[in-house]
Amino acid sequence: MDFYLVGTVLYNGRRFNIFEDSNFRKTFLEVINDKFSYVDYKTYLELDRLYNKKTLFYRLDGKRKKYNFIPKIMMSIGGAVMAVALTISGVNALNNSSSNVVMPHNLFDKNEIIMEDGYTVDEGMKRIYVYSADRLTDFLPEEYKQNPTYDQLVEAVKNNQNIDDSFKPYYYDFIEKLKEANLNIDLRPFYMNIKTVSTGYMSEVDLKGISQGSASQGIFMAEYHNIYVNSEASKEMLDFVIPHEIGHTTNNVWFDYKGYTVIRDFCKSGNYGYIIEEGMDSLFVDTLYGFNPEVLPYRIINNHSQNLINSTDYNFETYINGSIIDYQKTMDDAIDQNLVSDYNFDGYLNSVSSATLEYHFDEYDKANYTDLDEISATLFFDNKLNENCSFQNVIDAYNEYINNMVEQNNKGVFMNIDTVNSIFVNTLERKNIPFEVDDILYTQDTLPNLTTNTMTK
Repeated sequence: MDFYLVGTVLYNGRRFNIFEDSNFRKTFLEVINDKFSYVDYKTYLELDRLYNKKTLFYRLDGKRKKYNFIPKIMMSIGGAVMAVALTISGVNALNNSSSNVVMPHNLFDKNEIIMEDGYTVDEGMKRIYVYSADRLTDFLPEEYKQNPTYDQLVEAVKNNQNIDDSFKPYYYDFIEKLKEANLNIDLRPFYMNIKTVSTGYMSEVDLKGISQGSASQGIFMAEYHNIYVNSEASKEMLDFVIPHEIGHTTNNVWFDYKGYTVIRDFCKSGNYGYIIEEGMDSLFVDTLYGFNPEVLPYRIINNHSQNLINSTDYNFETYINGSIIDYQKTMDDAIDQNLVSDYNFDGYLNSVSSATLEYHFDEYDKANYTDLDEISATLFFDNKLNENCSFQNVIDAYNEYINNMVEQNNKGVFMNIDTVNSIFVNTLERKNIPFEVDDILYTQDTLPNLTTNTMTK
């Protein structure tokens, strides 16, 4: 099984590397003086509780480097858990090799059943992860198996006494905008959430606490069916925040099923694809409401997702009805591996997540995120341009890309314009599109309507 080194956490004064397997479960090795050590059983259980049984977001460190782990066998003797194979060689292998390591795996893996048709059963945690609308039907209670009408959604809002009166107009407005959009989407998770959700207000300090230290104006806690927003926020801010949180309830839902917890979750697990989900939700709500995108969060991934939507068959219906699996498949299918030799979706996830964090806290780092410009521009131009394009088609495609990346950003340009221009010109040459485009290319100085303090060059 492949494992990825996905992050580092400080816990009780000790440093641990976090590894994630293809089932999105985490396991850990302690780092001592730049050497790796197996985790004692007590600490393993504590970390397992924090990172496998709760939804915690951690910042990824560097690329998601792949390792080939050989699981260490664990067994209990008289109440003590002992490693019965490969302990010393495992530590040595990890300390001396960058790709092949031997390390302990989670205790529950022998009980996991991986399904290939839209859901995963985790016997150890008694969870069923569902990734598609079709498979959700197998687990929903009878009253939710049929797609509700919009009138039923409105009635459910009226009857839920746990939705604060100040929230209900937002719900009615959201439902009306969904109806006007006339999308072919599965409304059952939204319906169940409306019936079970509780809404309320929380101080900014408390919100920061439950979101693991990140600044937040609102949060949807699907596990507990709660939406909280900042009690200190202005009405103008709440007009953006509350629809954003309601948007999350359209495709993420938790409920009980025969002793299991069923989790319908866009990003499959707490950390995998979280930034993409936030960006897609922001973009979806932005589109429904016609919000000024400059005031919305997650602008970087919003812009990249807009390029994906504009150049492939990915759309909001796919987003609501599917999961990160569909987003990844669209990207994988749309990108010619010969054009972006270093492309892999895990690396893309890491880069876009890190870039989004930089967007909030620091200046965009041109050295670290040029791969995003390369991936996004290659995908877009390769799918938009062909030998039948007129000169106007070519100009329109170029301006569409620039507008997606620039005009919707209120903090400057998070884009390497030289990289984008190079890929654009190379695409025209490769596809034998015989137009001279030097005069239409933007530069750092000629890009319109932007501040250049964060422009990369």
